[in-house]
Amino acid sequence: MAGRTPDGRFPEPTQAQLDLVLQKHAKFVAREGGGLRAKLAFHELSHLDLSGRRLDGADFSGARMQYCQIARSSLKTANLFGVDLRMADLRLSDLSRADLRGACLRGAVLDDAILIEADMREGVLARADETRELTLVEHQATPADLACLVARRADFSDAKLGKAMVVQTDFTDANLSRVSFRGADLRNANLTGANLDAADLSGSNLSGALLQGALLSGVTWAGARLDGADLRGALIDRAALELPELTVHRLELQAAAANVDIPARLKAHADWVASDGKSGARAELSMLDLTGFPLAGAKLSAAQLDYTILAKVDLAATQLLMANLAFADLREASLRGADLRGVSLRRALLMGADLRDAKLGPFDLAGARQTSWPADLEMAKLAGANLKAADLHGARLAGADLRNADLGEADLSGADLKGADLTGAKLTGTRLEEADLRETRGLSR
Repeated sequence: MAGRTPDGRFPEPTQAQLDLVLQKHAKFVAREGGGLRAKLAFHELSHLDLSGRRLDGADFSGARMQYCQIARSSLKTANLFGVDLRMADLRLSDLSRADLRGACLRGAVLDDAILIEADMREGVLARADETRELTLVEHQATPADLACLVARRADFSDAKLGKAMVVQTDFTDANLSRVSFRGADLRNANLTGANLDAADLSGSNLSGALLQGALLSGVTWAGARLDGADLRGALIDRAALELPELTVHRLELQAAAANVDIPARLKAHADWVASDGKSGARAELSMLDLTGFPLAGAKLSAAQLDYTILAKVDLAATQLLMANLAFADLREASLRGADLRGVSLRRALLMGADLRDAKLGPFDLAGARQTSWPADLEMAKLAGANLKAADLHGARLAGADLRNADLGEADLSGADLKGADLTGAKLTGTRLEEADLRETRGLSR
């Protein structure tokens, strides 16, 4: 489309004019006749609809795209340098390797979007005048503005976000592995359940950030600020806990374990279960490290085990009815044949765990109302877990990571699998009648 108007204003195409440009660009991407690359730099496109389009390689540099509808579009390698995308809808769009340096995404929605290797560092915006001389629009390097961005489950792996403004951003369950956040402002960001493995957080400000259940293995922490950050249930390398940046978190863990007689609590809980609550006491074991305790066959029904470390622990045939294991670390743990009816494993880490023949169906509460309490595995990380012949009927598995899990002969009838990732999962003989499979990934149907 035409460049800047004579009076210096941004051109403002109508929806029909924009549709024509985008249709030609789709042909350009497909290498069909009549194709022409979209050149929409420094255009006023706010409130227009670009959803469901093939926009790979299009030039939107410096454009105003506030409140645009761009959901489910492909913007691979697109030039979005300095673009204003405030409050835009980019859900499920693919922005892999897009140039977003200096872009403003304040308040935009990027749920389930793909931004692999996207460049979101600071940038200086310039444009050519009629004599083709470059004129600065911003006179200093401007960081990408992601403040108040909503990017739940988005994939930012290998993206560059150094010095980006990420205040109060929602990165819940996002893939931020190997992302560079060097010097980024992440104050009060929500990183619950996010994958930050091998991320560079050096010099970043994570004050007040929520990092519950986040994967933080191999992170570079040098100079990071974590005042008031919530790291409960986060997976952190043991060696990293000795770093000065994590001193407060280390002290919190030590305080939780101080003066706790774990064997005595386990015995009191067994008495509490056996006496129907008449003697003993319910076990409160939140945030404790139980990796050295023999728990196979133990009676831990209704125990408080949230945020507890149980990696590689033998829990075979253990009774865990109605137990709270939310955010617990159960990587490679043995839960074979365990009774987990009505359990809460919400956001628990169960990668590589053995759950063969485990009972994960609902627990029927006695009484006049005959209430049924389903097992809750919402957003649980079960990649590579063995769930062969497990009973998961009616279980909540919304958003669960079941990649490469063995679900052969498992009963998932009536289960809530909305948004779950079943890529590579073994489903031989698996029962899925009446299961909610909406938005499920990796499932051939």
